[in-house]
Amino acid sequence: MTMPQFSIQVLKVGEMPEVPSCGVRAMQDLGKWEAFCYTMLVARAEGLTVVVNTGFPDDVSRPRRFWQDWQPRCVLHRPDEMRVERQLKRIGVNPDEVDHLIINPLGPYSTGKIELFTKATIHIGRTEWIDFQAPPPGFPSQPRDVILPPHIERWLFENWSRVRLLEDEDEVCPGVRVFSVGAHHKGSLAVAFSTARGTVIYTDAMFTYENFENNVPIGFCRNVDEFHLAVQRLRKQADILLPAFDVKLFDRHRDGVVVP
Repeated sequence: MTMPQFSIQVLKVGEMPEVPSCGVRAMQDLGKWEAFCYTMLVARAEGLTVVVNTGFPDDVSRPRRFWQDWQPRCVLHRPDEMRVERQLKRIGVNPDEVDHLIINPLGPYSTGKIELFTKATIHIGRTEWIDFQAPPPGFPSQPRDVILPPHIERWLFENWSRVRLLEDEDEVCPGVRVFSVGAHHKGSLAVAFSTARGTVIYTDAMFTYENFENNVPIGFCRNVDEFHLAVQRLRKQADILLPAFDVKLFDRHRDGVVVP
């Protein structure tokens, strides 16, 4: 069977004009600030559409308040043109026609509009799901309603027949596979796509290109050893790496188009 060759486009679904640089690169640039963004990915091959992440919910007041309580300068911006529905419409994608939806990791920037995708198989890493539902005792984490809005969690359970919990090294569909990288979340994944330009890998384990290219751990790192192991594997397997939060994605790839 011929392997599908996907086109790849990254879409911006939110941004913070200022975040602490040491939160992006651990123990680097203390006292400095920089821009940060939130993205989703659309991959299309003949007769097949795969989306990674669904952006923020309609009402972003809860995650915005949570982040500003942590650091007042971290102000989430989600203008109307970054709403998921508008971004998908702009590039000609109907959520009802998406075949596979991958959520990685669980967070307010990835889970907010899952209910738009009424026919897709919904893929969530098994480790990530278990860690959300049953975290280790005393382990600090974001509030549940920030990570997964209650109405979205209810919707998932009501549509559980369409949810698939991914294992390490799973194939989502021909031409799309995942493998565990950890580092950011215990269950963080790398999502690899077959394309005409080689293997494109999108992951939250690298916040920016600098994390990957300079081997500098991400600031919000759950496991530094996992980060370094992820870098080693990504260097071997990624022809094109896409860090999920880097504003420079849109400098390197005009309008987020990675593979036309």
